[in-house]
Amino acid sequence: MANTSEWGPQRHNFTEELLTVLYVLERMAQGTTLNQLIEIMDETTEINYFDYRNALEHLLERKLIFSYPSQTGERYILSISGRQSLAHFVPMIKGSVRDRIDAYIKDNRTAFRQDNEILTYRSCIADNSYIVFMRAFDDDQCVLELALPAGSAQEARALEENMKKKAGFISKAVIEVLAAEQPGAPEI
Repeated sequence: MANTSEWGPQRHNFTEELLTVLYVLERMAQGTTLNQLIEIMDETTEINYFDYRNALEHLLERKLIFSYPSQTGERYILSISGRQSLAHFVPMIKGSVRDRIDAYIKDNRTAFRQDNEILTYRSCIADNSYIVFMRAFDDDQCVLELALPAGSAQEARALEENMKKKAGFISKAVIEVLAAEQPGAPEI
């Protein structure tokens, strides 16, 4: 969705790019991963990847945003000065862009929240032998880790994808089974 003219692609106003990144982080209302930011920016703005990466670095250098490590990857949040700057200059972001960002975040909030709570990955342990891991987090603390074998790369990918989609059900079922009292079984 590049903005073009007879002279080729047109660069957006750098200030608008900075404010748009601040706006996305503010609307997410949680630590946001680079992948989440990329997804939102690609789906809702015409700003290209290199420009918003440059904006992200600029905001970090100026301490308008901060990054912090978490179990599921580095996250970005607004600083107090970033929030104040955004509040003052938010009208400089086109209303249509703000509306698209708001709608996209609202429609995908559950998936973004799950990205912050569930980490899945696979590891090849031998030829055509994999282990697929799922880790569930609460307040950045691992509360459940599950590892299952897979007999092929295709099976491992499918298992990993199913773990992502069904992580809530998996976590709930494991906790219910472990918490259920069995007659004659020792307490955990």
